[in-house]
Amino acid sequence: MLNKKVLLDIQMSMVNANDIEDYDMSVIGNYRKKDNNYIVEYLENAMDNTKTVITFGEQVEILRQGCYNSNILMELNKRCQSIYSTPFGEANVSVTASHIDCNLNDFGGDVKLKYAIDIDGQLSSAYSMSIKIKEMSKEGNK
Repeated sequence: MLNKKVLLDIQMSMVNANDIEDYDMSVIGNYRKKDNNYIVEYLENAMDNTKTVITFGEQVEILRQGCYNSNILMELNKRCQSIYSTPFGEANVSVTASHIDCNLNDFGGDVKLKYAIDIDGQLSSAYSMSIKIKEMSKEGNK
């Protein structure tokens, strides 16, 4: 069974009515394969122990656990119901992916996602995410 340490380069852009936020992060994580799905797992924020697990298969699922929890499920051109936790409680949101491009193999690869999140039918924010997964050598990054 595939289970290895990898370097993840993550770039994300979020656009809402008032702002544009760009986010870049490089982090070491775990990469594994279960059934026909590739899974990455990493600690997003060591300060609050926010753990993110992303599963790539027929659907993409982003599960975050920490101060604020979320479970975002997306399928290309389908509106999927998801849960997003806020300081004020949980919110049911809809996620629609306009672009899912997963080029993964047992050594790593690239993922590009574009999706929108709406609350009660109103667009909340649009996201663009790029993830590069690189296998780590024993000495560090190849």
